[in-house]
Amino acid sequence: MSRSIDMLRLTVIVTSCIIPALFLWAPMLAQAFQTQLHLSPGTIGRLFSIDMLISPLPGLLMFLWQKHIGWRHVATLCAVIFAGGSILSAVLLGHGLINWFYLCRIPTAMASGTLYVMCNRSVARFDDPDRLFGVMLTSQVVVATLGLLVLPSLFARFGVGVPYVVQALWVLALVPLYRYFPDAPPHAASVPATASVTGGTGIMLAGIMSVGALFIFNIATGAVWTFASVFLQAGGMTSAGIDHMLALVGMMGIVGSGSAALAASGKRRMALLLGGYALLLLSLFGLGWGHSPAVAAGALVAFKLSWTFLLPFMLGSITLLDTSGVLMNVTTMTLGVSLGLGAVVAGWLLDHAGQAVMLTGMAACSLVAATASVIVAGRAGQGRPSRAARHQVAEAEASCSGL
Repeated sequence: MSRSIDMLRLTVIVTSCIIPALFLWAPMLAQAFQTQLHLSPGTIGRLFSIDMLISPLPGLLMFLWQKHIGWRHVATLCAVIFAGGSILSAVLLGHGLINWFYLCRIPTAMASGTLYVMCNRSVARFDDPDRLFGVMLTSQVVVATLGLLVLPSLFARFGVGVPYVVQALWVLALVPLYRYFPDAPPHAASVPATASVTGGTGIMLAGIMSVGALFIFNIATGAVWTFASVFLQAGGMTSAGIDHMLALVGMMGIVGSGSAALAASGKRRMALLLGGYALLLLSLFGLGWGHSPAVAAGALVAFKLSWTFLLPFMLGSITLLDTSGVLMNVTTMTLGVSLGLGAVVAGWLLDHAGQAVMLTGMAACSLVAATASVIVAGRAGQGRPSRAARHQVAEAEASCSGL
């Protein structure tokens, strides 16, 4: 029993760290598209946007099949589709067949999105979702950092299709682990009758508020991170300094998410949220009104730390409040949308209103998200089946599957 739970934890971590890798490597990959394939910025944007627009759809489709088809079979099928589509994507890019590449990415993005939703939903099996989300985010940042170090030499030797092949081989290697996915969705009807759920409408409203808080939070963080170099330049930093600073700040995400994984505790959730949001607001003030390279650099470090520290707690709160799986499905669907929306809004504000107004607006979004997060922090976990009930479900599933 304990081994199957541990293996599910491992499966979730190693799968979730590679699925979003293309977005984590996007700046370097975009540069390779431009230098090796001579693509325009508009075309490069469409290459990335196709995945961002399609990958959230599986969260909606899961409502139709999740209670009728075993997750293990779906995960294996998605892994094969994702790997095949990724390898084909690399081949199409190598031959410059961009239109066919667009078509290839549709089923590939659907498969990757399904795997990612299954990982997020499986976190509901565990008693420490904050910590597990922290570990998942840390693993993503580590993969991003390793990619930034290794990919340049691989691009020069093998071409721009390398990241797609890396993703394909990684997911294929994980197929033996997918038998540890649950055969039924978390919080399904199989939860024993002794696992009474209390709170009813109040819990659901708190869950909806937590999803809204995450959506607004992602708008603010997506806006600021997209134009981080603009703020550093406004602070007086040189182009060379900006390149080095962005690499350093990227690694700071490991510290932020790692700290969340170590500090995660339901009893301290509210205090940790307040501390994280205080640092986030302070960083936005420093980016907007710091008129020296040192202040701008320090503010950006604080922003990255607070962003990656807060995100696991917000995802964990949604998991604890989600008794049906609906909220986590919706959350996964909106993650990419909110980040993209933040970049669009920030760009418009910078063009028409200036940096101070843009950062003030993002600070206001952060205050709204902070208020909602703190309000629902005390409700997190009230609607969740008890630990004993969840263990009964897991034991029953393990015995049925022979694990």
